[in-house]
Amino acid sequence: MRLPSSLHMKRSGEFARVRREGSSAAGRHLVLAVLHDPAVTPFRFGLITGKKLGPAVERNRIRRRLREIIREHQAKIRPGSVLVTIGRW
Repeated sequence: MRLPSSLHMKRSGEFARVRREGSSAAGRHLVLAVLHDPAVTPFRFGLITGKKLGPAVERNRIRRRLREIIREHQAKIRPGSVLVTIGRW
């Protein structure tokens, strides 16, 4: 089962708003930024993988895995949440 494309963030302004207005938590390999916006239903997410992570094949694999994690846990994500996940080396 795929996540609908309406949940994916695509515009750089959306990513910038979450980074600017939301809160973030950093781990060793991942940064998660969250913004709670009641106007957004049910939730939205965006993925960022920079070139430091490796060639395109690796970055795409990382994005597929992150999308799968979001898909599996979408019932636990609070409606109105806007998530940005940044993979890092």
